[in-house]
Amino acid sequence: MKIKTIFSLIIIILIIMVAILLYSFTSVDKEAHTEIVDTLEDLPEPIQIKTTGEKNTIINGVETHLTYAAEYTIVGRVVTTHDYKYNSVYQSVLPRDVGIAWGWLSNREVDSKISWHTKHRYAGFYVADDAWLHSKGGVNAIFHYASNNHLIPSDDTTTKLIKSIRKGDYVKIEGYLVSVKWDRFSMGTSTSRTDRGDGACETIYVTKVTWLKTR
Repeated sequence: MKIKTIFSLIIIILIIMVAILLYSFTSVDKEAHTEIVDTLEDLPEPIQIKTTGEKNTIINGVETHLTYAAEYTIVGRVVTTHDYKYNSVYQSVLPRDVGIAWGWLSNREVDSKISWHTKHRYAGFYVADDAWLHSKGGVNAIFHYASNNHLIPSDDTTTKLIKSIRKGDYVKIEGYLVSVKWDRFSMGTSTSRTDRGDGACETIYVTKVTWLKTR
């Protein structure tokens, strides 16, 4: 066997070993974080309980200040995900956005009517069938039953859970709505189901992620 061929094989083996190591560090056992529910149709609105308080903490090596606005639980179907692993400003503290739909909008039958997308920390949608959209209550109804969520992990396990969320998953995310400051950056949070545009996203300090499924 030629030296060049042997060298190529060594490189391939090293790449495979690195990939395995990365997977072991980032993967989670979803079954260990799964809850059995009766139905995945018409999922309830987020639960929000006003609270106060502040906290200084280290998030993935970054000194961070959190200001609590509410205890928060959101249940729904994931319609968008967006990673910020190539953006050093956000990748440690706010590594991922997850768009979640609930109520009638969480039902899979709407997939044929709505196209979802994300860009620069915003989630959006496109509906070609105006008559169908009108029958559902128009654009305001879409905004009322869906939100884009900036997720802040509370520890290493939560980081892995957040990164394991996939489009189409049914999830329950628990934690707190917070405003966050780190370095020279800051981000607030929405506390309303009806707002849109700048400041309309929920910023969640995540303490628990659970995947939902039926029997």
